Amino acid sequence: EKLCKAFSEASESLGFGSFYGAFVGGASDAAYASELAIPVICATGPVVDFQHTRNERVMTASMAQRAKIHVQTILSL
Repeated sequence: EKLCKAFSEASESLGFGSFYGAFVGGASDAAYASELAIPVICATGPVVDFQHTRNERVMTASMAQRAKIHVQTILSL
């Protein structure tokens, strides 16, 4: 919970809005850490369209935004 809060606060402080925890299903390597009660955040990379298809495209503008949020989060911990 502390990690999610730090990520959301970093995003807000940079003017990108807040993030919130949600269970969305699917398979992620984050599930392994989560099962061991290790704080983990997932799905915080670049924004994409058409995920997991031949037409998947990364929204390049979101790459810098998400990188800034990750750096700010790390620095705040």
